[in-house]
Amino acid sequence: MAHADDWLPVKFGPVSNGEFLPPPFDPTLREAVRRTHDLAGRNAQRLGISRRSFLTGLTGTAATFFVLNACSTERSASVGQSPGGSYEVPPDATIDPDAAREALAGDEFVFDVQTHYVNYDPDDPIPAFTEGFPQARCAVGAAANESRLCFTVDSYFTEVFTRSDTSMAILSALPVAGPASGLSHDDMVYAIEVADRIGCDDRLLMHGGAYPHLGPLEPALAAMDDARARYDIAAWKIYTMVPTAAAFYFDDHDPSRPQIGQRFIDHVRAVGPPIICTHKGISSIVGSTLELADPSDIGPARGPQPRHFVCGVPLGVRARVGGVGLYDPNDPAPRVWTGWSAPCSTTASPPTATCTPSWVERGGF
Repeated sequence: MAHADDWLPVKFGPVSNGEFLPPPFDPTLREAVRRTHDLAGRNAQRLGISRRSFLTGLTGTAATFFVLNACSTERSASVGQSPGGSYEVPPDATIDPDAAREALAGDEFVFDVQTHYVNYDPDDPIPAFTEGFPQARCAVGAAANESRLCFTVDSYFTEVFTRSDTSMAILSALPVAGPASGLSHDDMVYAIEVADRIGCDDRLLMHGGAYPHLGPLEPALAAMDDARARYDIAAWKIYTMVPTAAAFYFDDHDPSRPQIGQRFIDHVRAVGPPIICTHKGISSIVGSTLELADPSDIGPARGPQPRHFVCGVPLGVRARVGGVGLYDPNDPAPRVWTGWSAPCSTTASPPTATCTPSWVERGGF
């Protein structure tokens, strides 16, 4: 029986950041998925536990790497090559937790600097704007025929803290301000409280959403003051490039764009914390105005002796035909998202009405 990789402890690559579909699995990965589930079924039966329980433990992770290593080695041998790398996982690690711990244990610190969940109202009749994201096809949502279940706080903790080695994470604001975004500051606080209750104390932080380009500047800066006073904010998150009509640059180098970059940075310095996380680099979000995804304004805005820190999340990536990856100048016609089709709202991003993605072939950056 063939299985999807939804419940494997290791996500086979290439993977998506949730905004674009990655390329499909090649035959080697499809075979590795099949063999891993078969091995998980046999070993779970030997241990007297469910397949899912086996896969969420160390032995399940060891089994996944063990099978992937075997499939990769077999494929390379079939074409007279050596594998690009390998995993040293002994067979007994796929059944013995102590052996699995010996093979896999490490003390790496993994901090995920951009994560989201969406606090949907399950009775809301409006279609979910997240329908276009790969996560919308998760196993839980597919079983219930409700993609909203793929973005709940339960799914968030499953993906971030159960199915990965993430040590700490930060809940990152979305491009829309207020409760309508589905991830308000209060929604973030709720998730942090859940984290504390399930034993993930101090492992989940929150961004403050900054929106100086959405409406008049002074009320937007005052809203930052209010958020700083009410919430334990670790950094500020901003999407400088959406909506595109109001997009701006940190260094104010383009006089045709709102000249608010320095004002915003000065306010961050004043109110604290002096950390700005900006969403940059995925050109498909801005459609035809690809220059708005250029992160080149970050360096000049920081200056030679910055009193603040600006981190770009993400940088230097763009949509390509078949999936995501670094921008390739040899790809003459990458597949680019140009926005959301009607009847989407033109004043909100993400959209809040019935929407489907619109794509074109576009070259250059």
